[in-house]
Amino acid sequence: MLRAEPPIGGFTTWVGDGHGLDFKEASVNERVRGRVKLSVLVAVLPRQWVAKLLDDLRKNARINSLTYWVEPVDVFGRLTAMTSVEVKPMEE
Repeated sequence: MLRAEPPIGGFTTWVGDGHGLDFKEASVNERVRGRVKLSVLVAVLPRQWVAKLLDDLRKNARINSLTYWVEPVDVFGRLTAMTSVEVKPMEE
């Protein structure tokens, strides 16, 4: 992801637990727990980049089981800290 062309402006990862039917690659501990440890990645990028990114991941990523989904994002941005807030008293 860090070497993607065109460069991806940022992405988020976190650790998750996978629940499902396919435990053939699961460790003994994961089988006892009933879930497998996995990594989750979220990237917001232009739709026209999706096919190329998935193709690059298929070719270059050493991931036995990669699950993905694509969904539209209507709005994406960052909230900035408000420096002042005007609060008006309630009218009676």
